[in-house]
Amino acid sequence: MTTRAWLCLATAILICGSLRPAALAQQIDESTWGKNSAGVELATHEGPRQRASSRTVLIYNLLGRGFPADKTYDLWFWTLDKKPVKAMAGVSFDKRGLLVCSGKPGACKGDGPDDAINIQATAMLGEPKRFGVVSTDGKVAAFIEAVPFPVEAKDKGANFRRHA
Repeated sequence: MTTRAWLCLATAILICGSLRPAALAQQIDESTWGKNSAGVELATHEGPRQRASSRTVLIYNLLGRGFPADKTYDLWFWTLDKKPVKAMAGVSFDKRGLLVCSGKPGACKGDGPDDAINIQATAMLGEPKRFGVVSTDGKVAAFIEAVPFPVEAKDKGANFRRHA
């Protein structure tokens, strides 16, 4: 193989290697959202609601169970009428299962070690808040949805609850 051929091959390997994380990130879309990996669970914990002018500010923490401790993860959001987006890279779970910024090398940094990630959001009636936690290698994923203001109705003694 000539020097030029080796250079072309090396360049191709470098380009493909540098595109791999982007390719993994593109795997999270509407069709893959909600497909949890076996053995992992994600839950929301809503903190106290705060009134701000004409809206309510919601504060969520995410709790995970079964996530391998040796992996780092990305936090994803999916809002109505948009595509899922990666909101934060390098998150992990502490010993209690709380999603945190550990502050370790390669991880997100908070105000201190294992700083809880407090997600602030607002919502309209029936609007779901969708969260996903996906390992940076794309092999472990879990998703959860919360509807802070569900649409509710009663008819002839039956209760109905619906969200968007």
